[in-house]
Amino acid sequence: MPRAKGADGPAQEIQLQTIRREQFAVKIVGVTPLLFNKFSERALDVLEGSQFGHAKELPKIRVVEEEVREKLHICDDGRYGCPADAIHQAAATAAYRVGVSSSIVKPLGMFSIPVSLIPIDGPEPTALRSWVRLANGSPMTVYRPQFWPWQMVVPIVYIAGPISVEAIVNMLNLAGSAVGIGAWRIEKRGNYGQFRVEE
Repeated sequence: MPRAKGADGPAQEIQLQTIRREQFAVKIVGVTPLLFNKFSERALDVLEGSQFGHAKELPKIRVVEEEVREKLHICDDGRYGCPADAIHQAAATAAYRVGVSSSIVKPLGMFSIPVSLIPIDGPEPTALRSWVRLANGSPMTVYRPQFWPWQMVVPIVYIAGPISVEAIVNMLNLAGSAVGIGAWRIEKRGNYGQFRVEE
């Protein structure tokens, strides 16, 4: 039992409040395709080299399959995955934007997703071709992995009392429509990465 030493008296016992952690899982189902644009290891090597004085260059000959594969997140068991913090952050952002929470930080502390990557259920991803404009103004084609259809089972751990299962599920459902996950999602002026909570 923790004890606090009084200024002019004997130490006092401190009563620790019980923190009750509960868990459940919720399935989310894609409403629009899911895109990823992970920073590749090769690009990280080039960036690191430029900062430490041993610059490297990306290959001049581009291979679409390699570019797509490098932008995928891979779980330990070999399945494709989605970063858990993307879903966590989307739920907190949605709660803040509709006024359910006064800040984005508060919902983040009320529940967590106890894994780093959540496996994606669906067919093999395809390559989506699009274009971007580089810093020098010239256009460049890019290839991103696209999942469609897709779904995930998201594990949730929360502190019972301050927040309910219903509140968390509704935050996730709102996030699927108002924020989204992945590249070109709703909050980034895109139309990808939307989802709904399966009832």
